[in-house]
Amino acid sequence: MDRIVTIGHGFVAYKFVSQLKKTAPKLDTLWLDEYSDKKYPLPILSQLVQSGERIENWPRLRAKLKVGFDNFLLQRGVKPILGRKIQVKASRKEVSILTNMGHNSYQFDRLVIIPRLEVYPPAYTPEEQVLIWPEQSCIQYLIDHVDELDDFVVVGNDLALVQVLLIAEKKFVWIREDKVFFEPELEFYLEEHLKEKGVELRRVDKIENWRTSLTQEEAKKLVIFSGHIGCDEKWSKNFGLDLDQEMAQVSQDLKPHLEDIFLMPLIQDRELFLLQYNDDYLSNLAQRLAGSLIEDTEVGVDLMDMFLFQAGSRKFTKAGLSLYGAMQKGFEPEFVVCAGYEDLWEKNEYVAKMVVDRKSRQILGFQMAGADAARWTDLASVYINSQTKVDDILKDKFLARGLQTNPLQRLARMVIHKMDSGILGITPQELLESRRDGAEFFLLDVRSTREWEQARLPGAYNIPLNELKKRVMEIPRFTPLVIYSHGSGRAYEAARLLANMGAKQLYVIDGGYRLWPYLKDEKKKRAVYPFGGNQCTLCGL
Repeated sequence: MDRIVTIGHGFVAYKFVSQLKKTAPKLDTLWLDEYSDKKYPLPILSQLVQSGERIENWPRLRAKLKVGFDNFLLQRGVKPILGRKIQVKASRKEVSILTNMGHNSYQFDRLVIIPRLEVYPPAYTPEEQVLIWPEQSCIQYLIDHVDELDDFVVVGNDLALVQVLLIAEKKFVWIREDKVFFEPELEFYLEEHLKEKGVELRRVDKIENWRTSLTQEEAKKLVIFSGHIGCDEKWSKNFGLDLDQEMAQVSQDLKPHLEDIFLMPLIQDRELFLLQYNDDYLSNLAQRLAGSLIEDTEVGVDLMDMFLFQAGSRKFTKAGLSLYGAMQKGFEPEFVVCAGYEDLWEKNEYVAKMVVDRKSRQILGFQMAGADAARWTDLASVYINSQTKVDDILKDKFLARGLQTNPLQRLARMVIHKMDSGILGITPQELLESRRDGAEFFLLDVRSTREWEQARLPGAYNIPLNELKKRVMEIPRFTPLVIYSHGSGRAYEAARLLANMGAKQLYVIDGGYRLWPYLKDEKKKRAVYPFGGNQCTLCGL
């Protein structure tokens, strides 16, 4: 192999070319790129979304990002050949580009195409002119009218658009499919936070039915739709390729016919694309593809899923596998959920969930909602990538800042208690079903007396954790024991203590008192807090 030609734009193209030069310095590598007239191409837009800047500041920040990237390339001596009308003649293994110096042609042994992406309107939009995110016209409209924008409707599942509007402190009706972005416990917390921010969330079975959820008055309001992101079909035809918008199928369809032409699979989930288009994800992908070409092996696209959504002071993040995803991949997953405070002053609350493989004890996934969630999820991603065992997390010398707590170590301690002591986690749904089936159990609240007096689960008996040893005789010996605390941490400690004293049939309510109401009611709407005094409006428990 003598020459590899890369066609592409932005950081991922740079990363791929620089990795090739580093891995195989004797290779002849060329990088071709087309001029773009767009103010907000998707790679730049992704960085703007992730920056957390208000949308009215985007023009200034966009210019800064562009100049910064150009200077970055200049300093490293890896620059593309810029031009227009790049064309590929696959049968002749030739690529041509029209530059300011004229028409140039280059032979290649292998060609790597990093697709240019385009926004396509969803099929359910009305025929008249509407705003479709993230089209250039929509972005410019939001920038120009952000101050007067009020009382409008958002349709679609794109969290990037919702994040931009929340940062601008806008209130709106959000119509989305009845699907979840996070684990159910964090979904509840997300919806609770959106309501506080003035977002009215409405679910539909299929997004095509969005009109059915609006009143006649609401139907007259401005509507912003989430578009679909796919490969730019017009652009791809310049290469003699007839590419489908469904990027997942492109590489599989192309390889049998054009074994020396490769498409970099950028998109895994197009609806969440903007928030996944980050440097870590693309660096990993570029390095793997570069290595596969040098070693002549297949490149996989099953990279670790990382995700960040921020709304005001709250961030919602995830890394690795969900509980369902771990099951699908053949693991034997165990999980724990906790709710607590990020600092000892109890100013910032968080909710977190960890998924661990029972057999290998490796951490498989982590999700968190809280002010500092991104930082802890970054650390969790390191643990996941390095296949760290949950026991080793407790040995880690990584310390929280100031008076902060370490949720990763707290979750690790909880899941070890759960796996090693025969303690079983139980969800609110499972507890309710057991009650309806006539099961008898002793419901133990191990929170403080002050917490107990403020609110509690009806039917519970309170023994604070620090009094459990001396009051253990108050607990029935041969009745299944269900334990809860505010966010599960103290409950697992209590269960471990009782297990060491010989207790059997121990259950802990995962998520504790804080997350009990994430359970959906029969109308598939999120329940409000069910506790008023001693009565549970959900079940009477």
